[in-house]
Amino acid sequence: MKFNRCPGHPLDSHPPEARKGFAIVATDNGMEWIEERLQSLVNSCHPFTTIVVENGSMDSTLALVGTFSDVICLPQDRNLGFGRAGSIGSLEALEAGAEYVFLLALHAKHHPDPESGTE
Repeated sequence: MKFNRCPGHPLDSHPPEARKGFAIVATDNGMEWIEERLQSLVNSCHPFTTIVVENGSMDSTLALVGTFSDVICLPQDRNLGFGRAGSIGSLEALEAGAEYVFLLALHAKHHPDPESGTE
């Protein structure tokens, strides 16, 4: 199964070491949270690829996600819910050879270095 990606964010552009682990973020009208969530993933000390499943937001979420060059975006035409969006992102990650996948709720925040407690 293949899903459309945002233009300019091909999976193959990610370095091999970042392709083992994938972070999946589902969003719908998430302008209030998405930038901080993606920045926490970008700043992580753990190498992984981030996939955003954009659930048909009516705000500018999709445009903001597009400003993160290292994030793969899978835009949907409607809100499929967290579970289905997580499945879509996970399937994409597994097709790309993911060794592990984690789902990050939009209201949760990834701590880039959990041992030090820093963000």
